[in-house]
Order: sequence, then structure tokens, then C-alpha cells
Amino acid sequence: MSEFALNRERINLTLRKYWKVFVVLFVILGFSTVLPINVGKPNFLSAFTFCSFAPVATIAMFVLALTIYLFVKRRKLLLYGNVAVLLVIVLFTGFWVYDAKLPMDNISVDMSIYHYYFGYGDAFKKNVSSISFNLLLHNTLMRETPPFRVEYYDFYVNGRKLQVDTYEVFTSGRSPLFRWIGPFVTLGPNQTTTLEVILILLFDYTKLEGGTIQDIWTPLSDKNFTLRMDGILVSRTYYDPEYTDFSIVWVSTPFSLKYTYTE
Repeated sequence: MSEFALNRERINLTLRKYWKVFVVLFVILGFSTVLPINVGKPNFLSAFTFCSFAPVATIAMFVLALTIYLFVKRRKLLLYGNVAVLLVIVLFTGFWVYDAKLPMDNISVDMSIYHYYFGYGDAFKKNVSSISFNLLLHNTLMRETPPFRVEYYDFYVNGRKLQVDTYEVFTSGRSPLFRWIGPFVTLGPNQTTTLEVILILLFDYTKLEGGTIQDIWTPLSDKNFTLRMDGILVSRTYYDPEYTDFSIVWVSTPFSLKYTYTE
């Protein structure tokens, strides 16, 4: 018997002996892909789950479990159909994700603070720190990107994370109600665009995760601090003209920027 035939026989014996274990394993993996665990990237249904490829990965795991069951039970017609479905899922989603993700992964993002104010804000009637900076987005490939925008951003000052919704971000006339920055952007081959952003911190309003405003107010007042921004570039489709309803995420790419300001 050839080596190939021996290996095939070993695989058959292993599957027939442990098929229940494999079926249960793939079913568990399928359910685990939709667990509400934030891994930094939204899945295809714009939710943050353990697997950013859910629900495609979920369906694939369940199809794998069914494929093993049909193989063991010798139901060849259903088995061949199941394998065909699995191959279509893998090939289609693989090409689809790669085709959209390749240009997104090759967008370079840079940050530059062009104006900083610290003092008493007459408009707010409070002590205020205003950080104005540019986000420079550059397409490094010779092909167009899908429409995308900056979403789900977080800010850190000297390594301290600002608590969401205790600061204000202004860009293109929009407030951060849905946590995006600027409009949708499509970059042509080797094209660059700039988003102007203003981050406003009020002394008695801004809060930190795991600290107090005093932890960052001194370096801000000394005009010697490091600003860090974490976010993702997201290409998605909305089903509501006001962008407030259900949406599907096609692809997303995380980024992390850091800029040290001194005066």
C-alpha cells in the first residue's frame, strides 16, 4: 500500500474514532466566533465579536461540523454538496476580503499637531485645553481604495486613556455622536488627503480611565505632552441615509499614532 493510501486510511480511522469530538469542537468554534468580545475590529455585521470574520466564519465552522458528520455516516451525495458549499464560502470570502483589505492595509496614517491652546475658554466658561491636529491619509498603492472613514478612536495623553464621551472632537462640522471622524474618503492611486481635527478637554469634565484629570493637566499646562490616537479605518455600507441604522463592515484596518508636542 502506498504512503498516500496509508495516510488516507489513518485519517479515515481517526475521523471515525473521534468524529463526535471534531463535530462538537467545530460547533463550539462556530458559536465562539459571535461571542461579544471586543478584539478591536468589527465583524461583517458591524458588531464587535471574538472573530472579525463572523458570521461568515460562523457558517464555515457549522458546515465543517456537518461535513464530518456526513463523511462518517457515508452520505456521499450530501457530503459532496456540503464540501462544495464550504469551498464556495472559503474561496468567495477569501478573495472578497483580500481584494478589499489589500488597499486598506496599505494606507499610511500620520498625525501632526499644528495648533495648541491652553487657558480659560470664554465660550466654555471653564479651563480648557484645545489640541488641533491633522490626520494625513496616504494610499501607497497604485489602485483605488474602497470608501472608508476613521472610526472607533481613542485618545491618550502621556499614556493615560481619556474616558469616552468626556471630551469633544470636532471635524467637518460634526460632533462625535457616532464616533467617526470626517466624511467617507476614497483615495486614488498614490493619493493623500488630510483631515483636520480639534480635540477639546475641559478641566472639570474630562475623565480618565484609571486616573484623574490632574494626571494629565500639568503636562498640558506645561505645553509638553504626548498625544496618542488609536482607531480603525472602516469601509462599510449603511442602509439608512442618515447613517444611523444597520450597516455591514466590509473591511477594517487598525492604526495607532503618537505625537509629542513641546513649546
